[in-house]
Amino acid sequence: MSTKELRDVYDENRQIIGQSYNRILDKNEYYLSVACCIFNHNNEMLIQKRANNNDVFANLWDISVQGKAIASEDSKIAMAREIKEEIGLDIDLKDHRCHMSLNYDFGFVDVYLLNMDIDLDQLVLQKEEVQAVKWANIETIKQLIACKQFVPYYNSFIDICFDAKEHYGTFLDR
Repeated sequence: MSTKELRDVYDENRQIIGQSYNRILDKNEYYLSVACCIFNHNNEMLIQKRANNNDVFANLWDISVQGKAIASEDSKIAMAREIKEEIGLDIDLKDHRCHMSLNYDFGFVDVYLLNMDIDLDQLVLQKEEVQAVKWANIETIKQLIACKQFVPYYNSFIDICFDAKEHYGTFLDR
């Protein structure tokens, strides 16, 4: 995302209170972010290696796609745009809801979990953001986190992404 893109600013109740050009936020102001974990039929997650010139977590492996919403985008529109920009995949999210919404210091992140087999050779990577992609199982991802080669997520976040990829909510299917 260009630092010149206008973004909506939210209050703690996720109500839009204004707009900003990627500035440092005041207390009780937040941005909307989106994240997507794409899983294949082998129970592997598509992971990406962040570009070496990235401002945050350069050269580390990360979940499939993530980014920030720009002004007037809801999370579905932002997620579809980020997927298209970062890995060149057109995905219609009209029949999808985010699986979870999380709070972080500077905002809210809506997390989408998608199941689809993708031919990695067909992806078009945004070189400014992504230098490589591959499929990885949960054990590999946790090893990469432990070796400080992956964005430092809590293992429990990775667990819940794998656990919840087939359904919404936190209950086991009956």
